[in-house]
Amino acid sequence: MPTIEQNYSAWNSSYLWTKAGDEWSDPWGSARNQWYTLLLPRIHHYLPARHILEIAPGHGRWTQFLLQHTESLSVIDLSENCIAKCKERFADHKHIKYYVNNGKTLQGIEDNSVDFVFSFDSLVHAEYDVICKYLQEIQRVLCPGGSAVIHHSNLAAVKKRAQAPVRRRIVKYLKMIGITKKRALSHWRASSVSAELVLAASNKLRFQCTGQEVFKWV
Repeated sequence: MPTIEQNYSAWNSSYLWTKAGDEWSDPWGSARNQWYTLLLPRIHHYLPARHILEIAPGHGRWTQFLLQHTESLSVIDLSENCIAKCKERFADHKHIKYYVNNGKTLQGIEDNSVDFVFSFDSLVHAEYDVICKYLQEIQRVLCPGGSAVIHHSNLAAVKKRAQAPVRRRIVKYLKMIGITKKRALSHWRASSVSAELVLAASNKLRFQCTGQEVFKWV
């Protein structure tokens, strides 16, 4: 848990998106602060990139920054409403292409066409089988020498997740989309995924994993 169907229901219709998803960056002050202090220092080696693919952009929390670093940006999401909001938000940016997928494949994205794949704070809700499907698809769409940065759950490695610290604000948001207190204690992270498992799956696909970082939050 959560399943693809639950993710679709939550992010396509139930969640309120009070700040277009930027509310998830409130602990950092703003999405801009989080981008420049947490994310960009970790991915700047891969930027700019000719063609960037963002998986599960939501309402464009990171899209607003990625679009500045590429000639062509593709965004793909399970939620039709999320893609519609991105189209509306970024209507003036003609170098963006939009795709709706089934929550586990990258249909519409051509083989060997992407230089950099990025996903942050979204695939943490994807279980191990879904992560493996996405890894296979990323292998298909990446150009030779291309790179990917994927943020995923590590909950399978956390033995006492019920005792993990939970910010009151996050619990509030999760309750708004019908998630129980028990699930809130895990931030609705996928329980079958760990850094070790993802590394093993990547190795099977012969990816060259240049680094993994386990954050101090779940």
